[in-house]
Amino acid sequence: MAELRLSIWEYVADDPKTEWGANINHGGVKRRLSTYCLVAREWHEFFASRLFRKLTVSKDLEFMQLRQLSFNQKKFIKHIWLRIDLAMYPYEQCWETEDAVWHGTNIGIATGTLVEFFCQMAWHGSWLVSEPDESSGGMTLEISIHSPSDRQHHFRNLYDFDAEPDPTRPWLSDPFDAPDYPFGGAQYDRENAIVPFLRLFGHSALDVQLNGRLPVLRFITRLVVRRQTRRRLTPPAACLILKALPNLEEVAVEFWREFSVFEQARADRGHKFILDRVLPQSLKRLTLFEDFGEELMDVLAERSEHVGDVDTVRVADPEVGKALAKRSLKLERVAVSFVVDAKDFFEECVSHPEWAWTELESLSLTFGVLGFGLYRGTWQHYTPGHKRIYKRMNKMLLDASAVVRRMPKLKILEIWDGGEARASLFRYELDNGTAAVTWKCAPQVELQDEVVEAWEAAARDMGAREFTAVSRALVQALLWSHGHAIRQLGLKIPVLDAGSEAQIVREHFGL
Repeated sequence: MAELRLSIWEYVADDPKTEWGANINHGGVKRRLSTYCLVAREWHEFFASRLFRKLTVSKDLEFMQLRQLSFNQKKFIKHIWLRIDLAMYPYEQCWETEDAVWHGTNIGIATGTLVEFFCQMAWHGSWLVSEPDESSGGMTLEISIHSPSDRQHHFRNLYDFDAEPDPTRPWLSDPFDAPDYPFGGAQYDRENAIVPFLRLFGHSALDVQLNGRLPVLRFITRLVVRRQTRRRLTPPAACLILKALPNLEEVAVEFWREFSVFEQARADRGHKFILDRVLPQSLKRLTLFEDFGEELMDVLAERSEHVGDVDTVRVADPEVGKALAKRSLKLERVAVSFVVDAKDFFEECVSHPEWAWTELESLSLTFGVLGFGLYRGTWQHYTPGHKRIYKRMNKMLLDASAVVRRMPKLKILEIWDGGEARASLFRYELDNGTAAVTWKCAPQVELQDEVVEAWEAAARDMGAREFTAVSRALVQALLWSHGHAIRQLGLKIPVLDAGSEAQIVREHFGL
């Protein structure tokens, strides 16, 4: 009887007609689920936990309302989404990049919102768990930065700012299809979308003026930033936020590749510094995903006044890969995509034979060098230069086979790459004495026997009694973006939020 009752409650709560998204000032939404809460005490416990488990706050008034929630309501909160709403702009300015005045205004808004939120949570957070423990599970803080105007006009279908994004929701229309604008509709020139698209990313990184330390929030154990946040913070501002969250156990951050090679170099220095010195010792799980748009980068490169300002092929900074290798020593799960090159990671590991990853259970990395050689066509059409890249790939896999011997708890390793017309995946799994290596690639390229033999030897050393190696082909024509590549490859280790993956696919006009 209890199982049947629970099934009914879950059906009602998950019904698409029951809009229970939890923005705390969204009265109509609250009343719908609060009605079920009033049926009986047992109903209250279930539906209140659904209603209040994830709250969205974005304004000072909502901070005050959050403080005024009763203890019985607050105890259900597991996820707070801080939405930093920047200044709105009229539709005429969709066709103008953000100037210094707008940029300064947005810095002020972001600064004020962050400071107010952290202060309110520090002063009135005693109703939350003061120290994370296994019973409470801690709390998730999600941060997003955007202007409400970003999802209007030309890009009105491009953004899903729902509290619970549905990755299966069908695409409504072409995100650039705006018949009510002079350049909209079927005659729309996608290359002309470059200026309004750049508006989404702002003038430059937001140098939030936090003037020292933010109040410490010890009850936050998980930090989330999804790729729908096109705007980015400067590395110093990001460091201050991380230092205010000393008990983080998980960091899942999706950010966008810089358009300028010079800005990318600065961002990489920030990544290295954060990995080296800022991430808390309590961290167990790390997910970093660098998003990009290949078509966008191509258009920017063509229009750039200075040759070399825009690099359409991302070359990871080896120093960031080295920093990740060292920081991963005490982690349980690592998934870092397009930020570092697996080659740099494993070369650093090989150079330190004394290192051991005693807690690492899953590892996912991208091998960017593969993208140079396996872009289009078939392997026999490639030049000797491409074959040197193939040789470097094999060396990287041989290095990895040596390193996994120092990862006693490792259950799965995935090394992959993906983009327009290309995808590849090398997967190693070990479960109950059975080890398997899977290789998928488009265009099709075979692994060398030397690589397969090295991994079989590594698996035997790790206790495997059985070993299999399989190679599978991919449909290259369906690889329209890195989002499509992720789906075709069937990655088992999550590399980004499911809603974010769906957004990438939709933005590249595939379903």
